[in-house]
Amino acid sequence: MKILHIIPSLEIGGAERLLSDLLPLLKEQNNSVDLLLFSNDVSFFYNKLKFAGIKIYSLNRRNFYNPLIVINIMQRVRGYDIVHVHLFPSLYWVSIASLFSQSFFFYTEHSTFNKRRNFLFLQYLERIVYKPYHRIISISDETQIALKKWLGIVKEDNRFKVISNGIDLNSIISDKEKFTHEELGIPEDSKILIMVSRFTLAKDQKTLIKSMKYVLKSVHLLLVGDGDTQESCRELASNLGLSNIHFLGKRDDIVKLMNSSDIGIQSSNWEGFGLTALEMMASGLPVIASDVAGLKQVVEGAGLVFEVNNAFDLAQKINDLLNNIPLYNKIKSQSLQRALEYDIRITAQKYLCEYKSIHNV
Repeated sequence: MKILHIIPSLEIGGAERLLSDLLPLLKEQNNSVDLLLFSNDVSFFYNKLKFAGIKIYSLNRRNFYNPLIVINIMQRVRGYDIVHVHLFPSLYWVSIASLFSQSFFFYTEHSTFNKRRNFLFLQYLERIVYKPYHRIISISDETQIALKKWLGIVKEDNRFKVISNGIDLNSIISDKEKFTHEELGIPEDSKILIMVSRFTLAKDQKTLIKSMKYVLKSVHLLLVGDGDTQESCRELASNLGLSNIHFLGKRDDIVKLMNSSDIGIQSSNWEGFGLTALEMMASGLPVIASDVAGLKQVVEGAGLVFEVNNAFDLAQKINDLLNNIPLYNKIKSQSLQRALEYDIRITAQKYLCEYKSIHNV
């Protein structure tokens, strides 16, 4: 099969990380697999895919919201059996382009919520936008439930499927490299917390920053990623007088940073799944995560969950792990076992089955 995936960019994020692991596996199964981006920004995920032999095309667009993108997409999707779309605004533009194509179109829903769902008129628009897609994949049960409710889907609809995200377990578990405390600029006897996420409204670094008021000053926090809310988070940390918080920006040595840490945190306002939480689990970290749909499914029963936006509850969970060695070891072991259930190879096989089922009709 000839398969084309489309995503606006390859910035740090769950959908982008999924593609960086998934596409090479699809290619290994004797498929022709290409990727189309709206922008041509080079990133860690971009280089990883290029190294794996994935052909990457770009529309070289800085403005993702220009309707002329539809014409570019119509030209690019010709000759592909499967066109698989991720994220907004790709969702909209490819929906229009699909009306002039003979390909089969897939869309993966990556979150239980987005800002568009605050506007009623967009609800009616998106009921039209989603219609041309032959398969609509959700990355968790919670994501599908939220999407169907938004679209007003009450009857059985075979277009809707759930395929959980997966992680490259082998590459994470086999990577034992770590930084010394000195290399990180942190005192030797300090404990290290880490959160790896873009600074967006969906993520909740601010609650994590506030929680640092209630833990020992010797505990340090690494915040990895960048985005629109980063500056306000820096200001919050400064206003609270917290000098034990380190903003590391974009990094391509995420696993090494995880290996150097003691506890993984995923603080979110909403999530579709919790890919980063799984990666932290696979690296051997006990994980504490927000009690939100999608993320809760991944963490609960293995790691610890805290009430969303509750800094004191999060601090209590952190202190519980740091002060109780048996509990720490138990959560660490459970977290690793949970991660083993989400192998990216299983995810790849499920996607291939869906591609084949519709392509062979």
